[in-house]
Amino acid sequence: MSNHANRVKWSRYVWGAWVQPKHSFCSWLVFCGSLLTEDKLIQRGITDSSKCHLCEQHRENTKHLFFECSFSKQVFTGVKVLLSITSDTRNANWEWKILFAQCCRGGVVVEILKVYISATVYHLWAERNTRKHSGKKTAARIILEKVLKETKFYLQHSYQ
Repeated sequence: MSNHANRVKWSRYVWGAWVQPKHSFCSWLVFCGSLLTEDKLIQRGITDSSKCHLCEQHRENTKHLFFECSFSKQVFTGVKVLLSITSDTRNANWEWKILFAQCCRGGVVVEILKVYISATVYHLWAERNTRKHSGKKTAARIILEKVLKETKFYLQHSYQ
């Protein structure tokens, strides 16, 4: 039995009526710090490489992968352009705080924002895993197209 007082503040960013469950789950893992990024795999003695699989330049951890990685920024920038979101891209932490503050307001626009953010997180993690396990690379613009196409299809067919 859950107690309303025990809810974490970020839960409203992750769970939404319109968000695909697999996308919400992946976003939940990000917020919980539970994704097995390279830094966590090193701590567990599973690997000795810590390089980000998306940009291949920096140490991979959750913060880098979703907030600082140049590849991820390309995809998120495309989503923000589509949604007409303007924010300061020089400071990733500030940019995310603005996006999450918008998610607290409620309404249709906010639910759509949650759908796109969660889908983007999911597809970035999927691309990271594809690169890690099979070595196949997909361009950022193709990942963006996947996010947009899947999200549009899901919204059109789920809530008619």
